[in-house]
Amino acid sequence: MRIINVAWILSIFTLYFVNDVMAQTIVINGLYDCQRATNGRAYCKRQGAPSSNQYEPVSEEFFASYEAARTGKIQQNTVVVAPKEVTNNVTNNQTVNNTVIIQLKSEAVDVKGQIAVLTLVVEEQKKLLSAGGDSAVITDTITSLEERIAELKKLFDEKAATLTNQYATPIKPDDADLALTARKASEIYPKVPYYIPGTPETGEFWIEPVVSDTGSLIFRFKFVDIKSTAAEKVRSSIEMKPEELEKTQKALIKLVANSKIAHEKKIRRKLDVRLECFPVPDCPPEGQKLDAKASTEIIFSINEDGSTSGRIQRNKGKYEEGYNVSVKSGLVLQAYINHMLREGKADFEAGSASQEDLKKLFQ
Repeated sequence: MRIINVAWILSIFTLYFVNDVMAQTIVINGLYDCQRATNGRAYCKRQGAPSSNQYEPVSEEFFASYEAARTGKIQQNTVVVAPKEVTNNVTNNQTVNNTVIIQLKSEAVDVKGQIAVLTLVVEEQKKLLSAGGDSAVITDTITSLEERIAELKKLFDEKAATLTNQYATPIKPDDADLALTARKASEIYPKVPYYIPGTPETGEFWIEPVVSDTGSLIFRFKFVDIKSTAAEKVRSSIEMKPEELEKTQKALIKLVANSKIAHEKKIRRKLDVRLECFPVPDCPPEGQKLDAKASTEIIFSINEDGSTSGRIQRNKGKYEEGYNVSVKSGLVLQAYINHMLREGKADFEAGSASQEDLKKLFQ
C-alpha cells in the first residue's frame, strides 16, 4: 500500500487555494475588496493602508466599475479614476460652475442696473435741454450716454445668453432693484475715470451722498484708486455742500463749451483757466496758494498739441492735489453730478420730512 504524504497534499491544497483567492481579488487604483455597507454606501480597502480592516468610501460610479470588473463583465485591466479624485473633480466642477453662475448673474444684474440709471439720466438731461440749458453741451452729453447704454445693452445680452445657453438654470438676470437709495444709485452709476498727469495712474470718481451727524446733506466727492492693493482704495475725498457740487457741475459744462471754442480757434498754447473755486473766502488768487487754507478749484486746460482737459484740484495750503478728466468724461461726470444732486436731495427730503409734511402731500 502506497503511503500518502499528508503534509505534501496539504501544502499543495493551500498553495492552490491561496492562489485561487488572490486570482479572484480585483485591485483598481490601489483599492480592493469593495462592498456595499448596511447604510447603502459603497466602501473599499486600500493597499498599504495602516489597518487591513479599514475601509474608505467610494463613488457609485467607481463601485459599479469595480463590480463589473469583478463579475467579468469588463476586462480586469479596466482603468478607473481613483474615487477620491472623481469625487473631488465632480465637487470642484460643481463649485466652479456655481461660482460662474453666481458671478454672471451678479454682473448681469449690475449691468441692468447701470442701464436703468443711465436711461433715467438721459431723461434728466433732456429736461435740462427743454428748460433752456446749453444745447450743444447737453446734446453731446445725451449722445455720449446713449452710446454707453448701447454698449451696456450688448454686454447684458451677452451675459444673459451665456447663462441661458451654457447653464441649465432658472436665473432671470432682470431683477435689478429700480427703487434705489441715493447711495446705491451712486454705486451703480458707471464710474467716470480720471488720470494723474505725468504718471500712469488712473482711477474713478465716486460721488457719495451722506447725511452728517448734525442732519445736513453733504456729498463726498471721492477719488478711487481701483488698482490699489490697499484695503482703503479712496486716495482722496472732498466734502461738498449741495451748492458746491452744483458749482462743480456748471463748471464742467463750461469746460466742454470752452473745449469747443479752443478747437474752433485752433489754439495750441499751454493755458490754464480757473472756472470755479470754493469756498470763496479760502480761495487764493488764480495761480497762487494760500498758506493754511483749503479750497477746491475746477480748471480748464489747453495743451501745446491743442488737446483740452479739465482738472479738479484740491488746494491744501501751499500743497495741491490734481485729478484730470478728459472732455468726454467731463460730459458724463456733469450728468452724474446732476443725477446725484436730484437723488440725494429727494432721499434727504423723504428722510427728514415730518409726519405733517408727508400728510400735506396726500390732502
